[in-house]
Amino acid sequence: MGGHMRRILGKPSPALVVATIALVLAMTGSAAAVVSFARNAGAVDGRSAVPAGVSNARAAGKLVATRRLGGAHGTIPAQYLDPGVPRARVFGRTVDVVDNGAETPFTIASVRGFGVLTATCSDQSNVPGREDPRTTISFGNTSGQPMEFSRATGSGGVDVRILAPSQAAAFTINASNTFDLQVQKLGTNVILEGVVRQDGRNTGAARCINYGRVSQIG
Repeated sequence: MGGHMRRILGKPSPALVVATIALVLAMTGSAAAVVSFARNAGAVDGRSAVPAGVSNARAAGKLVATRRLGGAHGTIPAQYLDPGVPRARVFGRTVDVVDNGAETPFTIASVRGFGVLTATCSDQSNVPGREDPRTTISFGNTSGQPMEFSRATGSGGVDVRILAPSQAAAFTINASNTFDLQVQKLGTNVILEGVVRQDGRNTGAARCINYGRVSQIG
């Protein structure tokens, strides 16, 4: 018994040493692979994702998740996009004319950090039951800073000015027409291209239709 114990506890053979080292290395490599896999789970090409809303510094070199909540869910916030690439969205609405009256101004587009575009549909006819649509478009500066403002309509109307904080620029379109607004602040340009369509003129069921596109560069 003692002789057998001495043989078991004796110096290991070179083959046993090599086999043990190989086993340890294999186990270490597998563990490292598991840790690496767990650490990079969900990554694409080794780049992990960060939630929408984190700072640009934290998002640098990583993937950015789309918005999870709100009306813009499923989209990527503009702060992560190339400033030189225009970012656009559309707006539109249809409203019945109030016979011999006017509606309350209605927001048709809101540009974060710049202002709000509103439309007011009214009846320019004084004859009861015979409606003639008219639309007043207004852009109000809600940025808290002065901005450059320009406006042009398809019929040739032009307006260029500095729009002070809380100031609005309004114009009226008496028939179907187009308009283009441009506002600029701190190197960022916003272009609002719109259409005013007036359906059912001189009937009792006229409508004001407003639609267009907002593009932001910078």
